[in-house]
Amino acid sequence: MSVSPRIEAVGRDFGQVADVHVGVGTRLGLSRLRQQIEALPADSYWQGLAKAALGDDLAGLQRSIAQSVFSGGEGDPTQLMAGWEARNRTGLERAQRLLAELAETKGADLAMLSVALRELRNLA
Repeated sequence: MSVSPRIEAVGRDFGQVADVHVGVGTRLGLSRLRQQIEALPADSYWQGLAKAALGDDLAGLQRSIAQSVFSGGEGDPTQLMAGWEARNRTGLERAQRLLAELAETKGADLAMLSVALRELRNLA
């Protein structure tokens, strides 16, 4: 019998954690945001550092939001996501509006992406 490894930070098996992590990314459209970060210019040393920091921050935020999904109690990933969405309805709607607007923007800059990440912090 094979036992799924557990992720100690949330006390869940790997498959559940992966499902929630991917669910958070999909629900919030984080792949598009990640692409916009990757498209930022890095013409100087400091721009490169800022770009890398945004990417790290986004990865950390996705992890933190996934952890907050698990803090809602028991259930399968679909139930947990639904509960998290209900608990965070206002913040989620605000973040989704901002992210949708940002997705339509050609050439998002560092300031715009920083504000988007700040909005996501409210969901963690």
